[in-house]
Amino acid sequence: MRVPLLALVLVGCTNADLKGHYWNIAIQGDADECTGGNAQYNDKLEYRVVFDGNDITMAVATDEFATGSTNGCSIVYESVIWEDTREGFDIRWQIQGSATVNVGGGKSCQPGNGTDWDGTETFEVVSSEDPDISPGCQYTLKLSGKYVEEVK
Repeated sequence: MRVPLLALVLVGCTNADLKGHYWNIAIQGDADECTGGNAQYNDKLEYRVVFDGNDITMAVATDEFATGSTNGCSIVYESVIWEDTREGFDIRWQIQGSATVNVGGGKSCQPGNGTDWDGTETFEVVSSEDPDISPGCQYTLKLSGKYVEEVK
């Protein structure tokens, strides 16, 4: 299965003029229950998180892809439902993510393994015209990263 990863949807460029907290994120495939194949996937993106009280907006460069909330060192988020056409079949999917984050690179939150971001993202197929991909199946990614900076 070609994973409907954020990297395939969004342009992974940066813009230091955009406000928010930035992390360099390493993404690695973890589990593929959609095709039963291996979950080999590796990529790197710069995530931008804008905090508004306990509400957050997740973005890569100018492309906001999810909203959520924060509670202490934890964040949870969910994307809109994306639609993708693959080999003539429409597939609709959504991202759900959670992470322990160290905002500012300080010592207040320590996600572990020497990182400032330790989390997962699950891509769930909401609907699929492809007979080989069942609605409800999931592809899971592990994310880890280092804090870069805050742009105000």
